[in-house]
Amino acid sequence: MSVRIQFDHEELRPLVELAVEAAVRRLLAERPAEKEGRVLLSKRQAAEALGVSPSTLDRLRRDAGLPCVKLDGLVLFRPESLRAWALAREGDSTNEA
Repeated sequence: MSVRIQFDHEELRPLVELAVEAAVRRLLAERPAEKEGRVLLSKRQAAEALGVSPSTLDRLRRDAGLPCVKLDGLVLFRPESLRAWALAREGDSTNEA
């Protein structure tokens, strides 16, 4: 004996949307954020975003002016600051960093 269950996609859509919104809220709540609510990246996340190792990220921060935020003893990074920093250095062959 087999049972066939058929779902109406339009009826399920609101439930799926609620589940996705709840998952996104939960993920964002787990990430450090500034007081204004903008999400900050960890060192590992920032290194991945730039395609470098965490130790290279430390060197770039120390020697090449990579902007960061220090919050409760953590070094964190704003995605928009990483983008701006990388764009400012794009195509500049004099930058060794």
